[in-house]
Amino acid sequence: MRCARALLVLLSALASTPAGPAEQDRDPPVPRHVYEDGVYAVAFSPDGTLLVSGGSGPVRVWEVTTGTMVRALPSRAGAVWFLADGALLTVETAPNGASACVWDAATGQQVRRFPVARGPYALSSEGRTLAAGGSLTPRGERVAAVTLYDTGTGLPRASFAPGLATLAMAFTADGRLAVFGASPSCASGVLRDCDGIQVWDALAGRLERRLASPPGDVMTIAASPDGRRIVAGESDGADLPHGYISALDPDTGRLTRRWRAHTGRVQALAFSPDGRRLYSGDRFGELAAWPGAAPRGGRAFPRGAAGSVYQLAVSPDGRWLAQADSHWRTSLVVLRDAWTGRVAWAR
Repeated sequence: MRCARALLVLLSALASTPAGPAEQDRDPPVPRHVYEDGVYAVAFSPDGTLLVSGGSGPVRVWEVTTGTMVRALPSRAGAVWFLADGALLTVETAPNGASACVWDAATGQQVRRFPVARGPYALSSEGRTLAAGGSLTPRGERVAAVTLYDTGTGLPRASFAPGLATLAMAFTADGRLAVFGASPSCASGVLRDCDGIQVWDALAGRLERRLASPPGDVMTIAASPDGRRIVAGESDGADLPHGYISALDPDTGRLTRRWRAHTGRVQALAFSPDGRRLYSGDRFGELAAWPGAAPRGGRAFPRGAAGSVYQLAVSPDGRWLAQADSHWRTSLVVLRDAWTGRVAWAR
């Protein structure tokens, strides 16, 4: 009788024990994605309460804490930002050119629209200067020029010629602009011995320094908040490329370190606001966090349901990490805990 009673107690305990991780530790279920064919841009509002996303569908504004969509804008933009005053800046491309739009985020009304050169694009930290480079001629040839636009007026502020067809750009906090590009003869792709990274004084239009070229094919660059590090996301150029990160010193031009970070090419990089963490993502949806810009101590995040990482953004308080998933089958906007990588919501 005692054995039978003990067996019943054991079976009851097993039945009440969850078979997997605790419910609060699981990622929430992912609904059908709202973008048709990829998400390409994400950005947080200055107060961190809103997230904007852009891609194959209309630009959408989300409430960060709940994942509720609060507004959709009639704009298919591949580049989106919040300005310092809370307005939205989007850039749309079309066969005959590109245009930037400023929107009232509260009402969804368009405030102004102005033509810009084709991308890539970068926005200064205070939101007053939009840089556009790598524009195309009507015949599809790359133009080795960068144009700076005043987001308040929409007028061109300055332009300079880095001698490279621009493929990626990033502003440092002090207003300098890091430009990565390839020589016009290599415009068909990012090729070794054809590319380079330069640091420009954006206001003066003066070249400050040429940086050592990373060994791989650079896909994206980012600058640390203190301006002391520029990092490049790469692939090794093989048929099945691995992803690498190179860290460069913008003051000396030296390549300080390089490490293999991902299975696939690194497409997205973002620093935390305090510069103590670097986030990276690859084409296969892998995500990782690194201490500053150092290979040791890196930590992989749960992959989740997203198929790729095209762009990353960190909230102003460093609490949240937003992911733009460009894979056509998933096309998700994903919000994660920036410390654990756990998915808070995905749309």
